[in-house]
Amino acid sequence: MVEGPGCKVKGELMKKRIKGKKIVNVIAEKKGATGDNSNVFLQLIGLIVSDIRTVGKELFIFLAQSPLCIRIHFLMDGSVRYGDGKDRRTQGSEPCLTIFFDSEKLAVYKSSIDLRSTEDSSEHCDELADLDINSPVFNFKRAQQKIEEQKSELICDVIMDQMVLPGVGNIIKNEGLFKSGINPNTQVKDLSPSLLACLIHRLRDFSAVFYMCRKTNKPLKHHLCIYEKTKCPQCNQLITVCKPGNLKRLTFFCSKCQVNSNLGSNLNLPKKNSLLGFLQLSNVSTSKNTWDCPRCTFINESPSVPCTMCSYLMPDYRGGRKRKSTDEEPIDENLPKKEKKEMNEDLKAAGSDKKMGNVNKQAPLCSGHSKICSLKSVKRTGENKGRLFYSCSLGGNKHCNFFQWADLHHPLCKHGKRTVVRRVLKQNENNGREFYCCPDPKTSQCDFFQWVL
Repeated sequence: MVEGPGCKVKGELMKKRIKGKKIVNVIAEKKGATGDNSNVFLQLIGLIVSDIRTVGKELFIFLAQSPLCIRIHFLMDGSVRYGDGKDRRTQGSEPCLTIFFDSEKLAVYKSSIDLRSTEDSSEHCDELADLDINSPVFNFKRAQQKIEEQKSELICDVIMDQMVLPGVGNIIKNEGLFKSGINPNTQVKDLSPSLLACLIHRLRDFSAVFYMCRKTNKPLKHHLCIYEKTKCPQCNQLITVCKPGNLKRLTFFCSKCQVNSNLGSNLNLPKKNSLLGFLQLSNVSTSKNTWDCPRCTFINESPSVPCTMCSYLMPDYRGGRKRKSTDEEPIDENLPKKEKKEMNEDLKAAGSDKKMGNVNKQAPLCSGHSKICSLKSVKRTGENKGRLFYSCSLGGNKHCNFFQWADLHHPLCKHGKRTVVRRVLKQNENNGREFYCCPDPKTSQCDFFQWVL
């Protein structure tokens, strides 16, 4: 999922790679380019890239002495590739835009591409610059005023409005609301100014964490407190999963902790350095009295031994001994680097299998490496979309071609097709429960229904 921080990282890299270079050729696919005529991009040949700007989830490629610029929106799964490098995630996909330079090639996948007026796009970027959640000139006062103008709207919709807080996506929304103790079903008029100010800080601070993870290519999942979780990390209560508001985006919240009151909830709000410097990333100490958690990359203040974020137990530096973790078997530090990496990959794959409780408990081993397989679901549109399968857990060129369906124990629907697992999103007593249903779209679904035991 490409949110504001990911778009910003893409823009920074693109600026380094193509700014000042001359366009030699352009190929735009009709399915990616807005409109039926993709030949309009040919007029860009011979122009020089003058600047790259991002605002929220939009990226603009400005061209010298041209009234037009290229606007890219990465949608849900957009990506950029340079040169002739290949990525397993883009296999089988054709780029929606390919730009050739003298010594560089840029390909954009699974994104919305169109040409915009340079003047209008520049004004658009300037207008929203101090509202962009990752902007260094972010204006907290203006952001709060923009939110308070939407009095009758649900807060979960308002903060995802790209004209209010550009760059806030669904993950940032969920984490920000949880960290500020706000129920996503609340109207803006029912929230105090102090609580709204708290929310804006939490959104911005988690966006900084998001950006840092994307920038350093480190996993974000270790910093997630509520998104895709089943139990609240504060009170251990089951989390409510729903799709509220007009946007109907998947939302996770704790009805016990998120009660719109910092004083009335049991939520321990972060005070400082909660997520890679959760409140003020620039004030994270880099002195000798800190240590970096190897699991979640969080910078901890000494003499705190358990990681503040993920509770990982670090070595006792005074004794030089490795302490055992409370939630997993430690990996022998004396093992060769290659073997330790393989063990970590096995643990990661096993964790992905454990996450899906409705599939076989024991994941198979891939035929190429005899490693525990990862559990995935079919994303491509077709008759198998949504089905679960096992594949090799190794990434990149090491990935073998092992494949095995993981849903063969699922019942068949009335169409004779293998059912898929869904969960109840209505806010009632069955919220979060999983069930089997027909894999077809709603317009052609049969009425098969069975709870997952």
